[in-house]
Amino acid sequence: MVPAGVGAIKVTVLGGAGGAGSYDDKPAGNGAPGTQVAAVIRVQPGQSITVVAGAGGKGGTTYGVPLVPKPERGGLGGSGDGAGGRGATVGLGGESGGGGGGGGASSLTIGNTWVRAGGGGGGGGDSYLSGNVVSAAVAAQFTADAPACATPAPGAVGVPHPNATDDGGGGGGGGGGYQGAAGAGGSYGLDGNKGNRIAESGGMGGSCTLSTAPNTISSPVASVPGAPTLFTWTDPSASGVDGSVTIEYVFQPIVTLACDKTALTDSANPQAVCTVTLSQPAPAAGLSVPFTLSAAN
Repeated sequence: MVPAGVGAIKVTVLGGAGGAGSYDDKPAGNGAPGTQVAAVIRVQPGQSITVVAGAGGKGGTTYGVPLVPKPERGGLGGSGDGAGGRGATVGLGGESGGGGGGGGASSLTIGNTWVRAGGGGGGGGDSYLSGNVVSAAVAAQFTADAPACATPAPGAVGVPHPNATDDGGGGGGGGGGYQGAAGAGGSYGLDGNKGNRIAESGGMGGSCTLSTAPNTISSPVASVPGAPTLFTWTDPSASGVDGSVTIEYVFQPIVTLACDKTALTDSANPQAVCTVTLSQPAPAAGLSVPFTLSAAN
C-alpha cells in the first residue's frame, strides 16, 4: 500500500531469464536474460500495489541422466504473470539434448496501470550431427501504452518433431509476455538418415506499459541488462535467473490551501487572501500546483 506523503514511485521490473538448452556432443543454445522495464508512476496514498516476479526457465536435460525419461527432457518454463513455455523434448529415436524453458514475465499493477517485463527465451537443444545451435535472441520487445498489456500470455512451448521416433534436439521455450506479444517456441532439430536440422532457441517475451489516470507513467525505458544463461557441460543444463520487482517511494509535499473568506463581500470584483502551505520544502526546481476554481464558487 502506498504510504502517506508519497506522490510517485520509481519501479524496476525484470522478467525471468530463459534456461540453456542441453547437449549431445557440442554446446547447445544459451538462454536469453529477461527484459527490464524502468518507469516513474504517479500514485496516491492508500493505493494498493500488486507485484509478480517471474521465475527463470529450467535448463534442458540430455541422456546423461538415465532416470529422466525422454519426454521430460525439455526444461520447464518459469512461472510468472505470463509463464514461460516449456522446452521441447528430444526425439525418441536417439539421445539429443532437450530445449531450455522460457523465463516467466514479471509485472507491477496499481489501479488500471500496468508495467510488464517479458521473460527471456530458452536455448535450443543440441543434436549430434547438426550444426551449432544459435542462442536465444537478446533484444527487448517493448511497447508503451499497449491496450493488451493488462492481459498476461504464456510463452509458446518448444516445437517437438511431429514424428516422435526421429532423433533430434528439442526447441527452446518462449518467454512469457502479454496478449499478442508472447515469445515464440523454437522448432525441433533433426539428426539421422532423414537429414540434419538445427534446433531453434525460443523467442523473447513482449514487455509493455499501460498508463491510465490517476496513475500515469512517465518515461518508461526497456533494456536487457542481464547476462545470458550460458550453456554448461552439466546435466541438466543451467537454469535462468529469476526476475524481480523493486519499488522506490518518491515523497512529495502535501499542499494545503486556506482562504480568508471573511474578506469577500456581495459586490463586484471581491477578493480574498489565500495561503498555500507545503508540508515540506518544495524541490529545488519548484513545485507546480494545479488549481481550478469552479464558476459556481
